[in-house]
Amino acid sequence: MKHKITLVENDTLILELITDYLNASEHFEVNYSFENGASFYASFSAVCKNTDLIIMDFQLGDTTAEQVLALIQLEQIAIPVLVLTSNYNQSLVGYMIKLGVACYLPKHIKLTDFIRIVKEVLSKGHYISKEQFPYLKDSIYDSSSELTIKKYNISKRELDIIYLLAQQCTAKEIGERLFIAPKTVENYKNILFVKTGTKNIVGLVLWAIQQRILFLDL
Repeated sequence: MKHKITLVENDTLILELITDYLNASEHFEVNYSFENGASFYASFSAVCKNTDLIIMDFQLGDTTAEQVLALIQLEQIAIPVLVLTSNYNQSLVGYMIKLGVACYLPKHIKLTDFIRIVKEVLSKGHYISKEQFPYLKDSIYDSSSELTIKKYNISKRELDIIYLLAQQCTAKEIGERLFIAPKTVENYKNILFVKTGTKNIVGLVLWAIQQRILFLDL
């Protein structure tokens, strides 16, 4: 079964290019496409019921990705958002992750790499490249990891899971590495979300980097 994709892009040519390329794949189907934020908002309820991934530019003419993400979070919608922008700036990686973006990419990315990353976001819920990790340093706070671990009552097993999530391992892969069931991994993830006040894997990884539990040479 094909994954259903929603596109929000105010450049008509790019919108058509991405639509054609995704639809040509056996894995994807673009079932909604919008050229501005207003039309996206008008169909928001229908989109959320029938979409696996939202791909959008950061600047959408009459609105921005920030406003769209705020709406998605307000409605507590668990749909990953991939931002694909011509104004890409690696120094904004940390900021974009804080906004709740599952993946942040430049429009000049190779189409083959783009498809690979889309698959990864759909299977793992997020994507951070090795090149992007160093740019998360601007979001790091000066704190003691040992004190943080005690303060938030993070166990050794939970630390292992955070580390493997940062390596973009799936629940199945983590389970195989730690000799536990994938369902148990999901339980640990949910507990970590509660403990850290984060809402998704990207937020959890960024939190761990901010607290110096993870380091930038992953």
